[in-house]
Amino acid sequence: MTLSPQAQQEKDNYYALMGALGCEPVADPEGQLCFNRAMGLPDNTTIEDDVYWEFIASLWQQ
Repeated sequence: MTLSPQAQQEKDNYYALMGALGCEPVADPEGQLCFNRAMGLPDNTTIEDDVYWEFIASLWQQ
């Protein structure tokens, strides 16, 4: 799957911010699971999955 331009920008911004903060760009498993369930994403979705970034990008379109 190729990310849409908006989703790719969201992903790039996230990794740039995490790098600037000196943080590892890794989602907390429990927090990620909670977010996934609240947003209706599959339980195993992580920041490594394109569907996650497409979902984040879709929030700006609402």
